[in-house]
Amino acid sequence: MPTSTQASGRSAASAAPVAAERGPLDSGRGVARANRSTEDRACGSDDLLFFVVVGTISTILGYRFGTGVQLEQFPLILKLLDPSYLPRDFFTASATQFGPRFYYAHTLAWLASWIPLPGVILGLTLAVNIALVAITYFAARSLLRADRLAGFISAVLAVSVGSFPLGLVTDIRFQTFQPGSLAIVGALGSLWAGLKARPLLAASLAGVASLMQPLYGAETGVVALAACGSGAFLNPGIPRRERLRVLLWTAAGFSLLGVATLTFWIVPVSSAARLPDGELIGIVAYFRSPHHYIPSTFPLRHYASFAAFFAGSALAWHIWRRTQGSRDAVVFAVPSLVVLLACLGGYLFVEVWPTRAWMTAQPFRLLFIIKWQGFLVLGWLIGSALRAASAPTRILGLLMLAATGAAQPPMSFVGAAALSLQHASASGSRAKALIPAAVACLAGVFAYLFGVLSELILVSLGSGAAVLLASRSVRARDRAVVAVASAAVVAGVFLNHATRWSQWDFIQPVLSWSDHHDDGADIARWSRQHTPPDALFLTPPGMPSFRLIAERAIVADFWAIPYVEPVMREWKQRLERCYGETSRYGFSALDEMDRRYRSRTDAELSEIAGVYSAAFAVIYAETPTTYPVLYSNSTYQIVTLRSNGGR
Repeated sequence: MPTSTQASGRSAASAAPVAAERGPLDSGRGVARANRSTEDRACGSDDLLFFVVVGTISTILGYRFGTGVQLEQFPLILKLLDPSYLPRDFFTASATQFGPRFYYAHTLAWLASWIPLPGVILGLTLAVNIALVAITYFAARSLLRADRLAGFISAVLAVSVGSFPLGLVTDIRFQTFQPGSLAIVGALGSLWAGLKARPLLAASLAGVASLMQPLYGAETGVVALAACGSGAFLNPGIPRRERLRVLLWTAAGFSLLGVATLTFWIVPVSSAARLPDGELIGIVAYFRSPHHYIPSTFPLRHYASFAAFFAGSALAWHIWRRTQGSRDAVVFAVPSLVVLLACLGGYLFVEVWPTRAWMTAQPFRLLFIIKWQGFLVLGWLIGSALRAASAPTRILGLLMLAATGAAQPPMSFVGAAALSLQHASASGSRAKALIPAAVACLAGVFAYLFGVLSELILVSLGSGAAVLLASRSVRARDRAVVAVASAAVVAGVFLNHATRWSQWDFIQPVLSWSDHHDDGADIARWSRQHTPPDALFLTPPGMPSFRLIAERAIVADFWAIPYVEPVMREWKQRLERCYGETSRYGFSALDEMDRRYRSRTDAELSEIAGVYSAAFAVIYAETPTTYPVLYSNSTYQIVTLRSNGGR
């Protein structure tokens, strides 16, 4: 089936070179060279070297094991490996029922039956990061007709720069491996297939991705198929018969994705007990995760960051469309527009008129699509600027490339606007020199206030490899420099891990439980060595790592929520009994519960222990108690609740 790009390519082929020669970045031979991207798009050995190098460096620098959402995922995997694991743990016993982590946990448990879990996580993280580099590179080449340098830069941005954090679920590369790490590769592949008018491939990739994370997979599949179907109307170069053919295949893609979603997710939970809609929304969206679901609670600075990124990406898209003369530019913008509409629905139908379906969909998670498409067009713009003939244009490209963290969104807008203004100014005018100087001053301010050094290091290393390997005639010396430099980085990180000469987190990877060295890990290791395997502990509300390092059950904690109805009701009741009721939500609720737990009296601890038959408690060092203290450090103390020495 011809793609929309193919259908429009015949009529636009002759016009594209002319449009390229009058591109908005520079009218000289630099842009002509940048836009003569007629190189073979097949993957060569230099491309593979780049994928491996950037994927490896982005994995090993700042690598983490046993943090973040892994503290919710790992107990389920270990329980599947050993049914006797944590026999009295409420979360582990309940969350292993069918739920959003079901296929992910079983897949990793199967792998961990052959390879120790730390090795599984490290290997999968490496594979996923290499795949992210590859899919972003190929998307930039095939969707934007970018040259190799621009494709490499897009890939570097995607795996190195955090950019805007609106909703706190917009990552493309996750620093800690999780279900979304596996799902996002298939989701991005589905999006690429939809934009290339390959609906069956888009639906298939989305269906597979949904096994690991249903929202990333199924919802990205819908967005991809929407882009595919819209191409039949938005691209005037497609004949009427071909338009009908595209629509029929798109309908088939929707059917395939629907069958997969019904089979894997909807049917298995259709007969399960449910909470009332209001209670479910109150527990999940408001109490546990308002930072993901409730847009009125998102910080204003996050909205400002998103607006700057979107505006910068839109400018880059406009420059690309005008330069390339592509009729597919409007179709390329469809996924981002669909996501914006979905997020609007996420506000209206979660906050204003709450509904179960919209809350479950969590549309703000789809903002990663806008981020990825933004990195594609910004990578194209930066790559074109770096290949331009004029020095001021190249400087602007470098400034945009060097922006990291929260500094990246405003710099993407300022840089794209500056490139447009520079082209609009008269040739040889003073503005051509003043614009980069002004942008450089802004870039310095942004970098000082919002930049992230670790991201800058990743961008620098990846960009260095890109420049050396993007040449049309790469020399053996260039390949050797890239390979040796990347090997030296990896070797240095592992050497630092062994010698611990530097404690900087970025070059001190956490590879296993033995690499956790804080007071919480210390108290957990003592508990594992000196308490019975079936002991039940009461712990602070934000201490889920204790469950994994101590290998002991805990009554409840805030982070490990079992996404199983109606078990979530009991989870919230346990939190209220152990840490007190709160009218706050999210992180504020956690802080309040933690403050209350610090002042728990022996009588209150005794009452909780009686309800849940807990034998031990981890309390803060400053909490007064007459219970026997078994072990303590500067932050925590372990007491036994079986007897009270003061009574």
